[in-house]
Amino acid sequence: MKDIHNLRIFVTSIIAANAVGAASQTCADLSIASVSYSAFYDSLIEVRLLNSGPIAWSYPSLIVYDANNDTLAFDEANLFALTNDQTIVLPFVGGAAIPIGPTTGTIELWTGFNTTLECTFDVTFDLCPAVPCLPLRPFLFTNNADVDPADIAWHLEDSVGTTVAAGSFHLDSTHTYVSDSACVAPGNYSIVIDPPWADADHLYFGIGSSAWNSPTLQAHLIDTTTIAFTLLGSCTEGTNAIPEETPASIQLTMTDGELTITSAQDAVLERIELWDARGILILVESIRTNVARIDLRGKAAGVYPVRVWMGGSPISTRVMVPSAGR
Repeated sequence: MKDIHNLRIFVTSIIAANAVGAASQTCADLSIASVSYSAFYDSLIEVRLLNSGPIAWSYPSLIVYDANNDTLAFDEANLFALTNDQTIVLPFVGGAAIPIGPTTGTIELWTGFNTTLECTFDVTFDLCPAVPCLPLRPFLFTNNADVDPADIAWHLEDSVGTTVAAGSFHLDSTHTYVSDSACVAPGNYSIVIDPPWADADHLYFGIGSSAWNSPTLQAHLIDTTTIAFTLLGSCTEGTNAIPEETPASIQLTMTDGELTITSAQDAVLERIELWDARGILILVESIRTNVARIDLRGKAAGVYPVRVWMGGSPISTRVMVPSAGR
């Protein structure tokens, strides 16, 4: 069963490419926005490439080289052209030395089924995204065009069963593919669908990253209501991962909707960042003290990623905002 939404975008890209394929194209229009692990597969690398020029570059492919100019990742051409915001998924080559932490490298853009070298980019990147959470795309779709309208709830659970994001899908005859959004840190999770009254025989659900052509995980709802997955497994031990417990270097307490962050041994807190469950930065405070208080009254109940900077380095954790009355 193909992802209907992805197929529609793919066909649109083909039409656009054919319409403007002969238009002028220049390397100055292109830039590398990010280079990172694929969300669910640490054997794949994703390169996000921005194009401010026309949709062109016939049958593009990339080669990624590491700091020693050894090939890190490569794949054959799988696209007709480069859109304005395009993610290209590549497998690591066998025996590649996978870099850990920030590194430098080179990316080559080839066209014409890997026959013509067009552009070369010098890049600095970290395969583990330098943000406290990765945007995800829970989705639901049906192969039944006559589906009855239904609102179907979903939520993400972490490895200890805590709900870290939640939402719902509205499905009807004009919306046969629906998606939502969430943002969580590297780690182990499950996406869970609340058992719907709709005909599950025609329903499929899954989760992907924000890029439409990135690999996704999906299942037939009649077979299961849960998909377990590891997000950025190679990044779960890094500073970007949110641990199950608050680091010993800071202490978080919540009292009557006020979050108190206290550093150990009177170390100075320099900066505090608070994100919501969908990956939006909602608070930034620059401070020079060992105790900080943040008013979270009025915030929706749920888990919020927190990043605390001390000594020029970030500490990532999370805080639970309880429901009213708890």
